[in-house]
Amino acid sequence: LENLEQNLALGLPFIDSMIGTYTGPVVIVGGGASVDGQLDQIRRLVARGAKLMVIERMYPWCTTHGLKADFVVSLDASDGIEAGFTHLQEETIHLMVVTNNPKVFPLLTGYRQYFWCGVAGTYPGATEIWRKYGHASVEIVNTGGSTTLAAINLALTLGLRQVHLFGFDCMVQSREQSYATAIAGESVERSYFEVTIEGHPLLTCNPF
Repeated sequence: LENLEQNLALGLPFIDSMIGTYTGPVVIVGGGASVDGQLDQIRRLVARGAKLMVIERMYPWCTTHGLKADFVVSLDASDGIEAGFTHLQEETIHLMVVTNNPKVFPLLTGYRQYFWCGVAGTYPGATEIWRKYGHASVEIVNTGGSTTLAAINLALTLGLRQVHLFGFDCMVQSREQSYATAIAGESVERSYFEVTIEGHPLLTCNPF
């Protein structure tokens, strides 16, 4: 709720005017380790005209690999999220959840940024904060529990229907290699364990 109030005070525009205004394919890139082996395919799809939407922790990864992000999705309110905003791109549209960690917004001054409201923005007690800043109603994007899931719903909300999804790994290669190379910052600590599906041992964790 503190994040919500501090961020609404910035007066940034919401994505309302963008809803349903895009068409065509979109490449969505999450932070799973499988991305390391799919860079060529991502480049081919983008070269053919697909929009590129990445989670905030893969934003610097774009610069590392010479890719221009059309959209960056930010959902995470945790400390360290600012590590995803070290290599900003001029034309990128930054889709920032309204309950985001406030420390990221000064980094984006002068860049294109739009608020969207996820489920956290509707916590009990939020109504009066919304009204205080002139919002009688708000569009809610139901985004689930990960930034990649948020990106999928946001892409559909914007009108993008043909989704090419990369890096949404529900199992990991090893405990040491659980994220894409060059991903920014650190996620929450996870406890990995082995499960067997159709005779194949797989390494996963409770959130997956």
